[in-house]
Amino acid sequence: MKSLALDAPQLGEHAWHAFTDDRAIDNVSVDHRDRIEAFVRKHLPSLDWRRARLLEVAAYRHYTAHILAATHGCEAVVTDIAASLRDGTASAAAQGLHGKTTMVVADFHDLPFSDDYFDVVFVASSVHHTRSPEQVLRDMLRVLKPAGILIVENEPCARVCCFHAFVSNRQESFTPFEAALREAGQLASRAAMVTLFEKALDISEARLPFIRTLLSESWADDSILQEFGQAWLGRIHHGLEAFIGAQVTAGAFRPVDPAIAARMVIGMFAGLVLPMLRGVEPLPSPPERHALAETIVAVLLDGVQARPRIEGGPR
Repeated sequence: MKSLALDAPQLGEHAWHAFTDDRAIDNVSVDHRDRIEAFVRKHLPSLDWRRARLLEVAAYRHYTAHILAATHGCEAVVTDIAASLRDGTASAAAQGLHGKTTMVVADFHDLPFSDDYFDVVFVASSVHHTRSPEQVLRDMLRVLKPAGILIVENEPCARVCCFHAFVSNRQESFTPFEAALREAGQLASRAAMVTLFEKALDISEARLPFIRTLLSESWADDSILQEFGQAWLGRIHHGLEAFIGAQVTAGAFRPVDPAIAARMVIGMFAGLVLPMLRGVEPLPSPPERHALAETIVAVLLDGVQARPRIEGGPR
């Protein structure tokens, strides 16, 4: 790994693949082969496959490059940051594919290849994992020949176990919670705040292994905790701080420090959620989520809401 800061967003991906068996590997590898060949026919029809150099970035367990090397006799290189490359090579061997293919464990932010080396560079379902997509794309273009083609497939992917919006994701592909985070900076009503916290409390049984893995890794490594906190809690804090500050300015809230007040709300939310993540308390049902969200918002708004002072009453 080049640096933990670059690779921390991929933690969930590593955890997922460590406990799952992707039965679509064969079909996806062949589908990728078909797509690459179609792009070459359309955009690089004069390519001499026998002299061509192909790079598959973030190949995971796929063996697309092995198929092309065995079929066309080209020189193929497969890279990934994980050792799953060996599974792809084993699958290719089991299929009787024995072309000229080289495995290279590499960080796609800094590919270990010379400039202008490959005729075709292919990446699928991977660029969305980085916080620096421009850097990844620049480095793939760097190793690509001036007349070569870069094929970027299926970016960004749909997400299930994700609790923050990757920088490279398009807004129209956001999950409901990601969309709520994006809108947090525009909170204008009590109902909007209830909706935000209600979505944040929507924790399914399927998400628990991912969240627990992330929390355990974060507990042991401050860098992961900072990376996760900046991407997730930072968005929530920014939205709450902006909302509270606007209400103080408008005179609806008593004069309070918006940053401290936002931090207190997040702490209250964390104290509510952590027992659920640990399994000490059950996950809330939809009606319970709504009730909990209303309670959080009530404590915030009703606890700081400005009220007219009654003459002669307590000061």
